[in-house]
Amino acid sequence: MHRDAGSPEQTTSYWYGRSKEWATVTGDGAMHAYVLLRQAQALGHDDPVRMPDLARAAIAGPWMLPPRPRAETIQQEARGMAMTGASVDEIARVLDRAHAALDKATVPPGPPSCTGPLGDGYTRERLMVQSGICLREAKRPADAVVVRRPACRAAAPPENEAAMTCTGPGCPVISAR
Repeated sequence: MHRDAGSPEQTTSYWYGRSKEWATVTGDGAMHAYVLLRQAQALGHDDPVRMPDLARAAIAGPWMLPPRPRAETIQQEARGMAMTGASVDEIARVLDRAHAALDKATVPPGPPSCTGPLGDGYTRERLMVQSGICLREAKRPADAVVVRRPACRAAAPPENEAAMTCTGPGCPVISAR
């Protein structure tokens, strides 16, 4: 939340550290991994080299992430790889792993909420939009539009949550409600 609100990096780093500490103390390994994912997402273009490392740490830790946040974490690894110059084939292999993880997810029992289950808001459409972002980062904008277009048409933002922005021919802009 602090990162999304524009807090200084020192503040967000402090709260990421506290969140991982609390997750560890309470034995919530999946939450520890999820905080690593959020940390990787926060790096963006500021430190893309650390992004895949944090994503891999979230996947490889002594915990089991549920399928949806696992898929999101694997996709984030692919984005970091794209930002650091990995080949499109390498990125595609990692994105295939993300799709395989999402294939194992059950249908959420209700609409996503901030109280759980962890990662239930991560859908096939969101994965496709994020896959398009990976392709854009890999300097493949035409491929990115092809991948994102169907997902953007199908996606609708969850209540009270900013959604992905999708632009390009035939791809509407999706905004927060």
